[in-house]
Amino acid sequence: MFIPLLMIKNSIVFCLLLIAVNNSAQISKSIMPDAFYNCWLASYEEDEPNTNIKIYRPCDYKEFKPSMFRQSITYEKNGVCKYLQLSPNDAHYFVEGKWIYNKKKKVVTIKDDKNKDVFKFKIKKLEKTLMKAEFIEPR
Repeated sequence: MFIPLLMIKNSIVFCLLLIAVNNSAQISKSIMPDAFYNCWLASYEEDEPNTNIKIYRPCDYKEFKPSMFRQSITYEKNGVCKYLQLSPNDAHYFVEGKWIYNKKKKVVTIKDDKNKDVFKFKIKKLEKTLMKAEFIEPR
């Protein structure tokens, strides 16, 4: 009886070790390409007319033309994001929210601190200097 008990203990330890290794591998994997994790500015001069497709460029991509408001969003790997909030008195400010990626639908959803959807879009193209997003629910 001593040997089977030892085998059971070893099997349990082995299973727990396997689960721990598998979970740590999943946590370290990014669900989005590295290019996504960046500060992005709306480059509305490049938007596709008469569509919900919007063009974003990295915040340090170029000097943009002056604008009353230019959407800015920063995505972090931990699911946190910061987006520029349009204010009626032109005192725009950053709001911290969270982003969620639905892998099945390929949709990014940005939520505010009350878990309300702020933006929802599909990434049509993502490169180091370009993000083309098709907004599902335009703001």
